[in-house]
Amino acid sequence: MAVTHKLALDVHKRTPVGQQRVVVRQGEAGTQQIEAAITKDGEPYASSCTGARLEVLHADGTWARVTASKSSSTVTCTLPSAALSSHGTCRLAYFAFFTGTGVVETTEGFELRVLPAIDVSGEMAKPYDDLLTKLWEKWDAYEKQAEKQESARESAENARKSQESARVSAEQHRVTEHASLKTASQQATSAANSAASSANSAASRASGAADDATAAAANALNIANSIASIKPPSDTEVEELRKANEILASAVAELQDKYVLIGETAYAPPNRITSYSGETLALAQSSVSGETATLN
Repeated sequence: MAVTHKLALDVHKRTPVGQQRVVVRQGEAGTQQIEAAITKDGEPYASSCTGARLEVLHADGTWARVTASKSSSTVTCTLPSAALSSHGTCRLAYFAFFTGTGVVETTEGFELRVLPAIDVSGEMAKPYDDLLTKLWEKWDAYEKQAEKQESARESAENARKSQESARVSAEQHRVTEHASLKTASQQATSAANSAASSANSAASRASGAADDATAAAANALNIANSIASIKPPSDTEVEELRKANEILASAVAELQDKYVLIGETAYAPPNRITSYSGETLALAQSSVSGETATLN
């Protein structure tokens, strides 16, 4: 609980019989309050001043300024420990009233005695101005806030760089995968083309083989006929040769899936025979006109 020291001070600064006294001790922090009733020629002080403060000059020559609150003709201030850093009777102690442009009026002085304390740090006393202290505190808070904001900005920038790195990596992976798929597609196309070419070659070879077989069958029949004309073979030999030729011609017709004509005999693939009854044979992809049969 604060201790209040009450004073009565006049701005005309008449020298009193004995100065009013306030006694405090070093190290007391925020517990000593000075309340002064201000008069002007004995009348309550009415002023348009916007601010007030306590001005102190310590015995060792250091000074202190403490902001005071003003209510009507009464001013009040609480002494911080920094304003009591030097012990001894102060050379000066008074209240000052000011506007934004500077000091307007001051009160008569009073005796302010600071008693020594045994538990102080032993540091040298320093001048103290609570307005400057508050300004420094605001600046310090601003600096700390700026550091936090800079740290947040750096974190955001690092996160952005990380995301950009991930994006670049993903893009590189996509390009690589696309190239792999393109290569695989080209290889598959090449393999398909190769397979198609091989199939076409095989079909061509098969067709050639069938043509060769047809030619061989016709040649065999011609040879048989020639043999029959030169030296009459036995009926058994001729029949066996003709049967062999018929088997070969039928195989060629089935292989080529088309009609094969050798001499005056036509051989039909099995899948072209649609019906057979007695001496009547019905063939697919064929037509008859008079005595002419057309085989497609």
